[in-house]
Amino acid sequence: MSSYEELEACIELENKCAGIYRALSRLFPEAESLFRELAIEEENHALILKVARTYVMGDKLSQETVVPVSVLHIKESLKIADNIANEIESGDIILKKALDMSLLLERSLGESYLHDKMTGESDSEIILKLQKLHFDEGAHIKRIQDFLIKKGIE
Repeated sequence: MSSYEELEACIELENKCAGIYRALSRLFPEAESLFRELAIEEENHALILKVARTYVMGDKLSQETVVPVSVLHIKESLKIADNIANEIESGDIILKKALDMSLLLERSLGESYLHDKMTGESDSEIILKLQKLHFDEGAHIKRIQDFLIKKGIE
């Protein structure tokens, strides 16, 4: 898989995550705000990767700097996202399961790398610019866990 294809797979993953969260926001009015916010942030992640792609394609940034995980991790996360999307489409899902699936997705390496890259220290001027685009209002995993606690969902 070329650098371009890896970045495209990462963009696809972020867009799939956004679609999952949008679907969940429609299914669960009591969690609509949480899922809507997560969807917007995933769309923002896709945008960051699209900007990074222009730097990679212009040989100003290495793909490994942007996507430090293996192709296998990206593909594994895409499979998880596809399985979750299929389960949502089945309609047989309760809020607790939706939140658990969201945590599973967020914990996958293919999904968590960008948060780590956009919140970590870097010597790269381009990464620092990309970090300015990253409006992360808190780690997704923590926000989902906090929601579970706040709502008393076990």
